[in-house]
Amino acid sequence: MKKSVLATFIMYSALTMQAQEIILASGGNATGSGGSVSYSIGQVFYNTNTSTEGSIEEGVQIPVFKLKFTNGSWLPMAPSASTGSNEVFVIDGIYTVTTDVAVKDLDLSSGAAVVVEPNHTLNINGDLTMNSISNSFSSLVVKGNAPVAGSSIYHRYVNAQLNRNDLITPPMDGQSWSSFLNNNSSSNASALFTNGLTGMSTLYLFGPYEKGSTDDYLIYSNSTIATLTAGKGYRAATNTATINGNGETLTFEGSVLTSPVNVDIVDDQTGNYAEWNLVGNPFPAYLDITEFLNHEVSPGVSNLSLLDANSAAIYGYDGDDTDGSFWTITNLVEGPILIAPGQGFFVSSKNVSSQLQFTSAMQVAGSSDDFIADRFSSTNTTGLKIKLQSAENNYTTSLYFNDNTGLGLDPGYDAAMYGTEAPAFSIYSHLVEDNTGLPMAIQAFDNTDISDISIPLGINASQGTQLNISIEDANLPETISVYLEDNQNSSFTLLNTTDYTFAPNENLNGTGRFFLHFQYSVLGNPESIFKGITIYSVTEQQQIVIKGQLTQNTTFKLFDVNGRLILSTDLDKNKLSQYIDTSYLSKGVYVLQLLNNQQQLTQKMILQ
Repeated sequence: MKKSVLATFIMYSALTMQAQEIILASGGNATGSGGSVSYSIGQVFYNTNTSTEGSIEEGVQIPVFKLKFTNGSWLPMAPSASTGSNEVFVIDGIYTVTTDVAVKDLDLSSGAAVVVEPNHTLNINGDLTMNSISNSFSSLVVKGNAPVAGSSIYHRYVNAQLNRNDLITPPMDGQSWSSFLNNNSSSNASALFTNGLTGMSTLYLFGPYEKGSTDDYLIYSNSTIATLTAGKGYRAATNTATINGNGETLTFEGSVLTSPVNVDIVDDQTGNYAEWNLVGNPFPAYLDITEFLNHEVSPGVSNLSLLDANSAAIYGYDGDDTDGSFWTITNLVEGPILIAPGQGFFVSSKNVSSQLQFTSAMQVAGSSDDFIADRFSSTNTTGLKIKLQSAENNYTTSLYFNDNTGLGLDPGYDAAMYGTEAPAFSIYSHLVEDNTGLPMAIQAFDNTDISDISIPLGINASQGTQLNISIEDANLPETISVYLEDNQNSSFTLLNTTDYTFAPNENLNGTGRFFLHFQYSVLGNPESIFKGITIYSVTEQQQIVIKGQLTQNTTFKLFDVNGRLILSTDLDKNKLSQYIDTSYLSKGVYVLQLLNNQQQLTQKMILQ
């Protein structure tokens, strides 16, 4: 006996132009390609078979059901161990696998994620397909060591040649260059930018960074014999279909890695970039940068400790020099917090030879951009960016205050510019202590040093160029004033409120002329006997003013930056306002003290 069910069909184009939603009006059983299926009144299935004309009958082979995850919910039901014939689409959000799951095919949209918890398996009988766009990548996080069965495909977005190329790495393992280029299921050969013909070979803008006397990129041809190695970085570029330079996706096929991946890095001590190595994220998931840097490769040896101390950071190529540099530098205080799937980047090796390690424990779900997105590290991090700008160029340098750092070199917190060379137009800092002359792109100091340091700033710019120096981004206490010193003009500019604009009468190159100073605007500790005392300088009258009620006999002392005592005078505790003449003092940075029998209070002061 046949049992028919009425059904309502609604087109659902987000999955496929042919997919249809079927809402069942009565219950029963039907035999499909995946076996016997039970259904209830109102249950929703998805299929592409339009010949049913509104009904599903017992004994009829029904199409594979489409399961969709969106807005945190499943339609019509969640995958399970018995759904091995179903096609599954994760449209958005994060689907967490907390039980054994079997599916026919699994498709992840750009920005969507699947997380497989430990001790559970994701069995894919057909294909795993992952997608990406220029600023969002799908991710598969496998927290355990259980392999993901089935054929895995990642459609990885790659920047166009017109938009200055890209650095990538295979997010799958085990594919040869020939298979990658010629696979019938992809159009990699047509998507890749071709660099002309050499004899009978076609050259493609794709290849690794070769160490040696040249330290340069290789260019693969259609006759190149090579294997695309997970964790190894490659330069690549696609064709440009539109005038704005948007790229295309390249299709990688292989297996999903769940075991640790070791990647060789070297300092071959030859060439201009002897210590630099192009590596990449070998997983089809985002990586937590802090976890990667701090990961112990062996007892007492972290990935961070294997990097050159001056540039112990991740150097991501962002393809955009509107900020003066093509590099987004990421360490423990600045930069993106995630590395996108299949993202390549440069690191510098401290040793002649060592191995970085990538592990599945570093994997996280995400949906963010790659290194193109540069942002202030955290609102919980004290620091600022100083910007140098002309009519045609701009450049920034970063300064942070962190309890884990000091005035010298702090690997993981301080980072030199890529290649340890400053561009012709740039601003940077030098280390306050143990300065070796390297231009620092990022420098961090201890929080206790915030009012006790003078930071050398380097500027490279051409003679006669109108320059503007400003604070671009800052997270500082409201009581901190930031002063730029130009010792050639004997000037101090409060950058909190005013930009410094000038045109140099000679080419600028290096440090020595400009320094950055920090000053607390109010002297006093609410819990001390100096509560209510305010000290400030008045430029017009050339005076230091002390205002407030002193409760004890107090001495005022003033020192220069070399620690030499300039003046000492006793203050009158019966006066609410007292004035110190500074007309005979040179402009510059001084240290003042208030002392009595119980307490001493020290503060930096800038006289203009």
